[in-house]
Amino acid sequence: MIFKPKSKQTPAKQSRSKDSDFQGITDLSQTEVSLRPDSHGSLEEEYTATGHRLEIVDSMGRRQHVRFSGHVTVVISNERSTFRTSTVNVSSGGAFLRDLIPHEFLAKPFDCLFIAEKSDNSREFLMVRGKALEFPLRSHRVQFLSAPQHMQETLHSIFG
Repeated sequence: MIFKPKSKQTPAKQSRSKDSDFQGITDLSQTEVSLRPDSHGSLEEEYTATGHRLEIVDSMGRRQHVRFSGHVTVVISNERSTFRTSTVNVSSGGAFLRDLIPHEFLAKPFDCLFIAEKSDNSREFLMVRGKALEFPLRSHRVQFLSAPQHMQETLHSIFG
């Protein structure tokens, strides 16, 4: 990366040191990486980098949750309907689903049952209350309205 001084002075007349362009930068403690696929059709690749977990920080500095990449079965239900899909990724604040949420679930909150199948053929269940984001448009995103206090630990045990 090349930094050029703003003034048009010759190097002999410049009073700045060689590193003056870096004044005020004392420590780089965090690196922000933005991952975007070439095509938004590839939902899995949008958040999957290492197959483990990603921490996404937005440009506004808003608090972001640690996201766990993985496929877990999700059953969404309300008083009238039930919908079954799987996750692309999950955090303690919400989930990104593989399929679009049907219209029946867009207006009101619903129950989300997460079913994680373990390697020893056992299952872990997690029930939360959620709502579809981007209402009235159909979306892949669910925001959790009521999640247990131990949500982060539960996600860590499911996705490891």
